[in-house]
Amino acid sequence: FMDYFETNGSTQEHWQDRPTPEFFSQGTDKGGAIEYAIALCNRLHADCWFNIPHMADDDYVRHYAELVRDQLDPSLRAYVEYSNEVWNFAHGDWIQQAGERAGMKHEWDTRLRYQARRSLQIFKQFEEKLGRQRLVRVLAGQCFPLRLQILLEQDSAYQHADAIAIAPYFGYDLTEEKNVPSLKAESTEALAARIDESLNSTQKQLHEIKQLAGHYKLPLIGYEGGQ
Repeated sequence: FMDYFETNGSTQEHWQDRPTPEFFSQGTDKGGAIEYAIALCNRLHADCWFNIPHMADDDYVRHYAELVRDQLDPSLRAYVEYSNEVWNFAHGDWIQQAGERAGMKHEWDTRLRYQARRSLQIFKQFEEKLGRQRLVRVLAGQCFPLRLQILLEQDSAYQHADAIAIAPYFGYDLTEEKNVPSLKAESTEALAARIDESLNSTQKQLHEIKQLAGHYKLPLIGYEGGQ
């Protein structure tokens, strides 16, 4: 539900900022109501993945957890993740600044460190409302072992999480617009060979990340499926 919630660049801070089921549209830059996401999961009998807005205050998180507790089918699990891809978007800069305000160093990795710290605070509130059995506490990171390690070790976050999540994309050079002219001259077979090569490289990377996850005794899952 990351896109449905308009997680990237969300402006929601207080509970009253969120869209309700009665709001005139579920397609504005506010995103859709949490209730409809829960209702869909209940109907499909599928676990539900929630992205908490990066600016959401503690009161917002508490109400969120209570809503999930009361409306999500008790037999389903709630995957909870703080924001989305803090290394990729403008909200990552906000998280960076929040970390610096909290006394962390002025360096790029601070956004990962604050992500870990705020994630643990959010996990705790959901634990209090839902209990551990219904909850999957997700630390989502980039496909780079060092950056994942920074995320996991900050405040010993790995000890309070249930999964590491990544998005194993491949074939980056084939998706860049600047490469289109040269790609048009290549045969289908040549393009397929380049994709195979990229997939092989991604598999090696995943093997290394799987070893890292094993070191911290956490399962490795995907928050996006790639292409």
